Amino acid sequence: MQGSFDFNMINESKETGSSVDFFIYRIPDDSIQLSLNMKQLLGLSCTETCYLSNIKSLIIGIDVPVFINHFEKWLSGDTSQIIQIKLVDSKNQVRTLQMKGHIRYDENQNIQTIYGAFFDISYLGN
Repeated sequence: MQGSFDFNMINESKETGSSVDFFIYRIPDDSIQLSLNMKQLLGLSCTETCYLSNIKSLIIGIDVPVFINHFEKWLSGDTSQIIQIKLVDSKNQVRTLQMKGHIRYDENQNIQTIYGAFFDISYLGN
């Protein structure tokens, strides 16, 4: 995901309230790099490091097992499915997100990172 494209330029649509935001999950340190828009939505500072546990703590209870099951599939190499979860944002509003991930391997063919997109589909209704 290196290069000159600024992923933070993918921002919320003012007409629909929808947004597409990126994430990069680094397996070695369990950290997740989020787009600026997503950090703001979750109430995180621009410089704050986010971990998988931060994301899991915001997910609505019934969706936690769904998230964990799909994320474990991603970690095993199966990124074919889209995850749909609900979480509570920094304004205590329920957001419906879809997540699609892809795998990046290191030189030894071990999964190094999972990168992808969050799609905020809350405007479609909860």
